[in-house]
Parts: sequence; C-alpha cells; structure tokens
Amino acid sequence: MRNDYKIGDLVQLLEGVHQDEIPDHRMGVVVGGVDPESDYYPDVFDILFFGNNEPLRFHKMYLEYVVKE
Repeated sequence: MRNDYKIGDLVQLLEGVHQDEIPDHRMGVVVGGVDPESDYYPDVFDILFFGNNEPLRFHKMYLEYVVKE
C-alpha cells in the first residue's frame, strides 16, 4: 500500500497509538505536512480528526488509508 499522503486524504490512525484528543473512530483528513527540506522529520503529517478543532501530528507509520470496500 502506498504511503505518500497528501492534503485531503482520508486516513485512520492505527490501533496502539494513544493520545487524549484522539476520538474513538480514529478517522481524519490530512490537512498538512512538514516541509521535506526542513530539519524536522519529513514523514510527519497533520491530521484533523472528525469532531476535533485542532489537527494532531503523526508519523506516516501510524496512518493508513481509508478505502471503500
């Protein structure tokens, strides 16, 4: 599965990641990412979860695409 996330992608946070602000459904939209040219990790994305007002930041290894079955 690809993991080149872009703004607007629907994703789900994998089980095992815990943070108080994460809703039970764990689904959200990619709303940003870190500039790959920066000194920060380039594979980190800002995720806005449905029901939250502020995005949270996660490494791509904890994300998966939501696909229609």
